[in-house]
Amino acid sequence: MADLQINHTKIANGEKLHVRSRSGKGIPLVFIHGNMSSSAIFIDLIRNMNIDNPVIAPDLRGFGQSSYETVATDIKTYASDVKQLLESQGHKQAILIGHGAGNAVVMRLALDEPGLVERFVMLASCSVAGHPIRKRIFFNLIKSKTPIRSLEGMKVHVAPMESYKENNQRWIIRQMLNKLFFNIDKPLDNEIERNIEAVLNQRNLPDFNLAISRFNIYSDDNGLVDGSNETRKFKQESIIIHGDKDAVMPVGIAKFNERVMAKKPTTHIINGAGYVPFVGYIRKVTNLIETFIENAKS
Repeated sequence: MADLQINHTKIANGEKLHVRSRSGKGIPLVFIHGNMSSSAIFIDLIRNMNIDNPVIAPDLRGFGQSSYETVATDIKTYASDVKQLLESQGHKQAILIGHGAGNAVVMRLALDEPGLVERFVMLASCSVAGHPIRKRIFFNLIKSKTPIRSLEGMKVHVAPMESYKENNQRWIIRQMLNKLFFNIDKPLDNEIERNIEAVLNQRNLPDFNLAISRFNIYSDDNGLVDGSNETRKFKQESIIIHGDKDAVMPVGIAKFNERVMAKKPTTHIINGAGYVPFVGYIRKVTNLIETFIENAKS
């Protein structure tokens, strides 16, 4: 199977998205990465999938090698970028595959453009109610009950991580990834290096943190913003694939999403898997996705 090609695509709003892609036939599969990540996290997953569909895996604006001309602090903007990318390539439908907080972009696009999104896959999904980030007190050791409401406050919150990045303290970032992303199964060293590079290259950490804090399509407020009550508006088939040992998005989130989405997703909890379930359980994950895609053709 042909390897992924890399290009930069300028979309209508002027941003240039770094895109990994592969030609094929049928509805394209669009992979949307999460926070502190990039499209590189999907490389091995895509290589192991037995599919003929075209593949499109962009770095979202401000991540990886994509541009960041305009600050974006709401999920709708990132979803619009993906829509513009698909439009620039002439695609009228797509199957979305999200990971982590990238699923907020997936869900937003599925709601805003139901004709464009044929179905979607949620890997280690964030909550439909978003994830308000709390202020830390007592020398940054304890989370308070007060959510961070402003971009300036978020910049203060992420200052330690930004310092690690600025000083290229790769060993600290590696420890963080091993504790959160790869707490169960460890990928090969070159794969961890790709993830370290993704963390170092991200230029919008406080902005995206604020975006995921303000994302809330549930019926109730999340402590920061009111819910938009849109979970009953999904029209697409979807599946959730979640590890029961996820240290970033606890498995309860998957069960909550399944319960409140009116178009009920089919949920697959993988025992023993962490935040990146396609590390360690690659065959199981690819089988689930491939079957789901095949159902789109029948």
